[in-house]
Order: sequence, then structure tokens, then C-alpha cells
Amino acid sequence: MIPNLLEQLRVFQAVVDHGTFTEAARQLNKTVSTVSYTIANLETQLQVTLFDRSHKRPKLTTAGAEIYEDAEQLLRRTDRFASRIGLHRKGYKTRLSLSVDAIFPRQVLVEALTRFAAEFPAITITVRQRDFDTVLEDTRTGSADLGLIRVNTRLDIRDIDGMQIGSTQNLVVMAREHPLARMGRPITLADLDDHRQIVLARHSVRRREAQFNLHRTDNWTVSDDETLRLLLRKGVGWAYVNRHVVAQDIAEGALVAPETASIRESTMNRLAVIWPLREPQSGPRQRLCELLRLCFPAAYPDGFFEDFDQWGVHTPSG
Repeated sequence: MIPNLLEQLRVFQAVVDHGTFTEAARQLNKTVSTVSYTIANLETQLQVTLFDRSHKRPKLTTAGAEIYEDAEQLLRRTDRFASRIGLHRKGYKTRLSLSVDAIFPRQVLVEALTRFAAEFPAITITVRQRDFDTVLEDTRTGSADLGLIRVNTRLDIRDIDGMQIGSTQNLVVMAREHPLARMGRPITLADLDDHRQIVLARHSVRRREAQFNLHRTDNWTVSDDETLRLLLRKGVGWAYVNRHVVAQDIAEGALVAPETASIRESTMNRLAVIWPLREPQSGPRQRLCELLRLCFPAAYPDGFFEDFDQWGVHTPSG
């Protein structure tokens, strides 16, 4: 093992990244002579010439370019190792597992995870899409560190804690050419009953339940967003669906969301992040919860948002 190899490789990396010994010295808060000596010593120990010094600016040799790539990987792994050790010392997990209800907006999740990765590069994330009941079970048993779920009357909060992080809007949508879209007046429940409904259901639909979002006449059931969207665009039927699923189609004009009348079903989906009650939030996991909440307004600038304490106790804004 070469003594001080990591420190020498960091100096080598700085020279390459900043183009000159002088600029590398400035960035590293070292003298130019120290940087020059370190590179010369590294070349001697490796028995490889790293730079062609016949130019105004040092230029990597072929061997130097290959060693630079290896050095980058080694230093990145070293930094990750040091970060993981730091997390362990503080008692934080270095791997987080998320169980995500299929209805949860992916734009919010991806934006939050992108910011989280920048803040905690040493933490490994696993994301699994689940149905509502499985998200609850994963979180309750601890097989998931966090669950992202829709808040409804079936939300059994035994052994779990959590907080509401945002809400999204439900819409009645159909193709622009669909008869419902061309009625010229607000659509009623009776109007909807006369046309086929396409139901987005990731698990079995309980037909005995009398509710607006599942009609008892003509309905088709699909289990994925893409099939639903394509059927809607073809005019096969209408759907009661979360805005984020069809936002792009509405923006393109392929689907429309006409005004409705006498429909009292809630138009909002309240969404929450949950975690095992025995594991209070702290550190990186708490930060991920914060980011999920912060990313809702960014993903839905025209949406409806409220501030909530844990489990829906409304906190007035402003």
C-alpha cells in the first residue's frame, strides 16, 4: 500500500479538474510547490508519468487518463464509506425502504428523492409500489421504514404514526370527443350512469359498495395508469381519476374534465407519510418526510394545499 495514497489522489484529481497546479493549489488551500511535490511523489511511487508537462497547461498522458478514472471511483467509494460510518455513529440507518401506494404522485416522490440523494449520498433507497393494505402492513411490521399512502376511513393507525403531506384533486375525465364532453352543461350522476366507466383499481373492486367512484352499471376495470389513459383517449369511456394521472393528457387537449353538478363525492385525495410507531422520526428519515411535504407545491403549483399537524389536525396557514 502506498503511504498517503488517498491524499495524493485528491491532489491529482484537483489538478485534473481545475486544469493547472496553481488553481488546484488555490482550491486545496495549499502552496503550488506542495501540489507539484505531491504529484511528482505520486508518479514516482506509481512508476507512471501522469502529466505531459511540455504544454502550457498540464495534459494527462494516456496512462494518466486511465488512472484518473480509477482514482475518481476510489475516492467516491471512500467518501461514501466515510459518510456511512458517520451515519452509523449517529445511530441512523444507511438503507431506507419505502412502501408506496400506487395512487401517490410520482412527480412528488421523484423530486423528493432527488433532493434527498444530494443531501444524503451514502444512503441507499428501495422503493416498492404496493396497494393500500400492503403499505399499511409493510409499515406496521417494519419491513418498510416509510409508507406513502392515501388517507381514508380504512386507515387503521394502530402501531403507526405519520403526518399528512399534501393533497391532490380527483376529476371526472373523458376524451374531448366523448358524448359527455359535448353536453354543453354540467354533468350529473344520471349522465354518468348512461356511459361506460373505466375504473382504475390496483386491487379487487368491491362491487357491493354503492359509491360514486364505482358505478353499478357498465364499467371496465384496469390495474395500471397507462391502459386507463389510452382507453380514455380512444373514447372508450369516462373515469373518476386523480389529476396527476391524466395531467399531461389534459394539457395536450386529448382529455377534458368538464364541470360537474350534484356530485358530492370528495374531490380531494389527502396523502400522508407513515412510519412504525416504535421508531420516532429523526435524522435522514425525518428529512425525507420534510422533503416529501415541501415538494407537493412544486409539483402542483395550481393545486390545493393545507398545513396539517400529525393525523389531520388542521393548522391554519399564515
